[in-house]
Amino acid sequence: MMKKLTIKWIALLCLPLGVISILNSCKDWTDVESLKIEHATVKEKNPALYAAYLADLKAFKAAPHKISIAWYNNAVKNTVGQADHINGIPDSLDYVVLEQPKYLLDREQTEMKQILEEKGIKSLYEINVDFMKGVYDRKVGDAKPKTFQAFLVDTLPVALSYSTEFAYQGIVLSFQSKAKLHLSADEQTAQIALEKTVFDAVNEWKSKHTDKEFIYKGVPYFVSTEKYLDQSSYVILPTQTALSKSNLALQYNEAMAAADPKWKIILMAYLPSLKPDESALGYFQDKSLAGVGTAEFVKSTTGTQEIHGVGLLNLQYDYYNILKSYGKSRQVIGILNPTNKK
Repeated sequence: MMKKLTIKWIALLCLPLGVISILNSCKDWTDVESLKIEHATVKEKNPALYAAYLADLKAFKAAPHKISIAWYNNAVKNTVGQADHINGIPDSLDYVVLEQPKYLLDREQTEMKQILEEKGIKSLYEINVDFMKGVYDRKVGDAKPKTFQAFLVDTLPVALSYSTEFAYQGIVLSFQSKAKLHLSADEQTAQIALEKTVFDAVNEWKSKHTDKEFIYKGVPYFVSTEKYLDQSSYVILPTQTALSKSNLALQYNEAMAAADPKWKIILMAYLPSLKPDESALGYFQDKSLAGVGTAEFVKSTTGTQEIHGVGLLNLQYDYYNILKSYGKSRQVIGILNPTNKK
């Protein structure tokens, strides 16, 4: 339906170029009246069919399947099209991570509740410890705490509070711990203390909010205490810089050395960006789509080496295609779960 409507509108928009001289010759033309066009959705046109579709969608998500999680930049508050609406993302996604977690509009929270209740899509946000370190390093004078750990003690509870202040179902903790083998004794002590500060805060929050979900993003092998990840639903490996499938396999194998097989691993990939300075993002070196290659790699793993899904960055850039919105992310989801159609 959307394809046909889009093509019709392209044709209609072209009409003024051919009839402009006729309009100019019409002396009685004084006012331009806006025309409100309303397109009936499947939900409005056939509620029973839409309800059956949603029931099938929820049944699919309740059954074992490969997970898809996508990062969506919700910076646009004054919407100009469906691409700016959270409830326009692909229905088959399991999670969406909002990149602007604070100051959500009522409209955004309503859409978050809608996609959860109707389609089973959980809304998360990311707490990035490396980003916090950058904020700390830029502070000067009396406003700067003596140590980064002291800074985290104050800032982590604030960041975690967004999970209850807004309509979120949980968090993604991005914390890149370090390989202790290459650190001095003092550096190891400092790193372990930093880990404790971060994970103690997160696990305390999780114990108080058992209905919220915690997902860890980083290399689990570098985390000194495995129990820190016991409450994490999934472990996301930051593999978005992989240059090929073979390089992706190398990154995966290195990250999972001596790793606990109980961790449910998700690999990451970029979707293509629309920014001129990011034209290489979303592609392997051979110019093939990184998301597609990552999904194929994930789908090929089975048994004890099974990988549980794919995380996609830059979802917002995948919205508009003249024939199909969110084409590349849908392609990835289709590879992960071939029988799932939308």
